[in-house]
Amino acid sequence: MESHNYRIDKLRTIAILGVLTNHIALCNYKLFPINDKGMLFFYHYLQKLSLFAVPLFILISGFLLLGKSYHYSFEKLYKQKIPRFLLCLLIYGSAFAWIELVFEQRGISISQIPLALWNTIQGKTWDHMWYLYMYLGLLIFYPVLRTFFVHADLLEKKWVVLSGGIFCGFVLTSYIGITYPLVSIYPTMFILGGVLREWYECKDVNREKVRRYAGFGIFCCVALVLILTYCDEKYQLEYVEELLSAPKLIMCALAVLIFISILFKKTNSKMYFTRIIQMISKESFGIYIYHMFWINIIYKVFKINLFAYGFLASIALYILVWIVVLLLSIVCTVITKKLPVLKKLI
Repeated sequence: MESHNYRIDKLRTIAILGVLTNHIALCNYKLFPINDKGMLFFYHYLQKLSLFAVPLFILISGFLLLGKSYHYSFEKLYKQKIPRFLLCLLIYGSAFAWIELVFEQRGISISQIPLALWNTIQGKTWDHMWYLYMYLGLLIFYPVLRTFFVHADLLEKKWVVLSGGIFCGFVLTSYIGITYPLVSIYPTMFILGGVLREWYECKDVNREKVRRYAGFGIFCCVALVLILTYCDEKYQLEYVEELLSAPKLIMCALAVLIFISILFKKTNSKMYFTRIIQMISKESFGIYIYHMFWINIIYKVFKINLFAYGFLASIALYILVWIVVLLLSIVCTVITKKLPVLKKLI
């Protein structure tokens, strides 16, 4: 029987590998033109399907932080956790914003450094850093979210999850354009992670039955994303693109189903596979920070274009880039954890 911690390691590994899958595909067709419709459909589908990754990360955070046996004290939250994420955002966000200025201006100057810092403060750094802005919002309001979770009954929690998912996750972000962290689906997913923990700890749950239903749900979501991607490519319907975009309900539903499926799984993994999963899970935050650096180097410096080859060669090259980015990001994370100041951030 797999331990509770190992299941979380599995989920965290799936989430970070989903992020890599998304960004390697997305960045390539943003930077390079593609004329092959079949290839465009494949990479578009791959990118859209992997959008479950960030909602899955938030579910994991809610599962861990809203449990009765664990919570951040005010002192730990506001003296350790929030300053750590804020400093990480300022240092790495400014570094990436500066690198982007170097790419744009094709040169290096001292004046770029304060501009990079200002761009980061304004949220104008590399796109993947948005996660830190969002997570900082969750941490700032964590005491409020936890107080609600501890004192609310199950019906109230279900109501918040349902109303937050439908209203904040779809209506506001799609049609009004409000995208601040607490006016989005992510606080709802955070609370849902806590609800899933209570469900997981309930002894009356038929785990095998739940897992089978979750597996069927995953199949339905994967098929639905396939159909919607085809409709989006063929008919260019705006509402289809909205349905496929994160953090819309389909991607959040897929994240929830993957979470449940792994959480209630009984089978054991082989020892070597277990060690790989635990290692990737342990370094997942560093991988998230560094992976876009290597993607940019591969695409913008070495000018590697996945679409410049045939379909099968393109897939082989994509897998190679995926492996290289993962390994280099792990190496950077391990090295960073040995450096005096930066090791406290990653």
